[in-house]
Amino acid sequence: MNKNFWKEKSVFITGINGFVGGNLAKVLSDNGANVFGLIKTIDQRSFLYYTKINKKVVLINGDITNKNLLHTFFSENDIDICFH
Repeated sequence: MNKNFWKEKSVFITGINGFVGGNLAKVLSDNGANVFGLIKTIDQRSFLYYTKINKKVVLINGDITNKNLLHTFFSENDIDICFH
């Protein structure tokens, strides 16, 4: 992985509270990306909180089907890459 590629990139991850999304967020944030994650249900027993990744990323509480939420988020943030 080219670590310099991710530096200062803004990345949006849906399902960040899951195992795959949480690990992706960890790797990207460790490589300098600004990570935003959509989280439907806050579960402080999840991998995201257990490993304290939640302190390295910006979490957006909401549902992927909420078009208004997504429109507002993408209007206010310059996202380079989205993982769904």
